[in-house]
Amino acid sequence: MKKLSTRYFILLIALVGIFAIAIAAVYFAVPSLAAWLIPLLTVGLLLNLFIAAKAVAWDINTTLAPAKAAIHEIAQGNKPQPIETKRQDELGDFIEVVNEMMGGHKAVKEANSDPLTGLANRRHLEQRLEAEAKNATPLALIFIDLDGFKPINDTYGHEAGDIALKMVAERLGTCVRDHDVLCRLGGDEFVILLVGLNNRDVVKARGDKIIELVNQPYWIDTVSYTHLRAHETDS
Repeated sequence: MKKLSTRYFILLIALVGIFAIAIAAVYFAVPSLAAWLIPLLTVGLLLNLFIAAKAVAWDINTTLAPAKAAIHEIAQGNKPQPIETKRQDELGDFIEVVNEMMGGHKAVKEANSDPLTGLANRRHLEQRLEAEAKNATPLALIFIDLDGFKPINDTYGHEAGDIALKMVAERLGTCVRDHDVLCRLGGDEFVILLVGLNNRDVVKARGDKIIELVNQPYWIDTVSYTHLRAHETDS
């Protein structure tokens, strides 16, 4: 791993070397300028230091600008896209820390997840849709609506309803890939965003399997709920 000190020392040496070669070329080409050699060296060294300082500032600012923007987004509860970097120095380590914050910061998690099921919420889904749209990524949406959920709440109470929703979320979680998005819009409505997939027949087959899985009976406190059913639409 290259350290910043090494990186910038090499830069300074390169600038001084270029200046030294230029001075030597002038000295041999125009010997009469020898009397001006010391002033020229002094001015040249100061100029090199100024150029080096500007280059260092540009390098640091260019690297930290996206990190600064990402930290601001995190503070607002948004989840920015990971920052890409090939640096292998202290600034590269800092960028990696910022990327880890994006996924693990409490404010980001709370703002982008459903508190009951832990799934992504509408906010996160909208952000992901916007990001994928910018990349022109093929997408498919499966909307899942539960039938028979209200009678569970009315008959057995909201606690049983919450357990049922969590069980539905767990089953849906087994149906998505790592780069897909499983979202609870609210109430008994769920959405699956299939990234990189827009073949209608494939999406329909995937939806049918999801509905078959969701429609299996639910056992809560030794009681079997068979009237909780799901239907889906794709987009």
